[in-house]
Amino acid sequence: MLNLIVATQAEADPVISELKLRKISSSLICYQNDDVHLVITGIGKCNTATACGWLANKTIQTDATNHTHVVWMNFGIAGHLDADIGSCFRAHKITDLATKKVWFPHPLINNFPSLDLITVDQPLLQYRTDQLHDMEASAFVEAARKFSNAELVQSLKVVSDNSDHPLEVVNAKLTTRLIADNLETIISFLWALKSLSGTVVAPENTIAKTIKEHWHFSVSQKVLLERLLQRHNVLLGPLGDIPDALNDVKSSKEVLAWLQKTVDSADCNL
Repeated sequence: MLNLIVATQAEADPVISELKLRKISSSLICYQNDDVHLVITGIGKCNTATACGWLANKTIQTDATNHTHVVWMNFGIAGHLDADIGSCFRAHKITDLATKKVWFPHPLINNFPSLDLITVDQPLLQYRTDQLHDMEASAFVEAARKFSNAELVQSLKVVSDNSDHPLEVVNAKLTTRLIADNLETIISFLWALKSLSGTVVAPENTIAKTIKEHWHFSVSQKVLLERLLQRHNVLLGPLGDIPDALNDVKSSKEVLAWLQKTVDSADCNL
């Protein structure tokens, strides 16, 4: 299943047409077919977070046994100091300007151009060097990661304005054209994520069970253990047995700390 989060109708229209999505009656503007749900959130972080929660509830109700394998993608336009108008990038780092929180979406699809993205509450009067600017991505990634594997939460942005082509000249017609010009790229990225979602699986029951038998884990620690093992699967491959590095570890807290450090190091090296 694919969940798409989009700020405006103008950004969404080319994808709605290409995927033949039909509008459904709901409290939010939502389009869908058998595989895809697309919600138009409105501009801003609050609208985006609300829409993610609403769509997650709908998705979980639809497929409660497999919701952690749902692909979540946010796409739309963004500003940049000097990137070409119409160029498309994956966000490899997302920063919220107000809260200073940072997320690092995993590069599941290699060789796709990427940039840092900063999410702001109000349009910036001056562009920041080599950063995309939008008003939704940080809320999207923070909310969507609560409902699916972090690896499957991604953001794509098409540059709509820069220092030579300011935000003031961007309108709905131009926005739709920019997305339409990148439609093949957006759809290809989406299908690639869908194909990879089957490989982002829960850890082998055997290793998870073995670890839990060696150390006592609270309920919340078990959830964190599963997530860290999932990340290890994607970044480094599955653990076949308890690593030698954990032979002398005495507590579940130490196990989690070692796993966290291991997967964070692998992620930074990608």
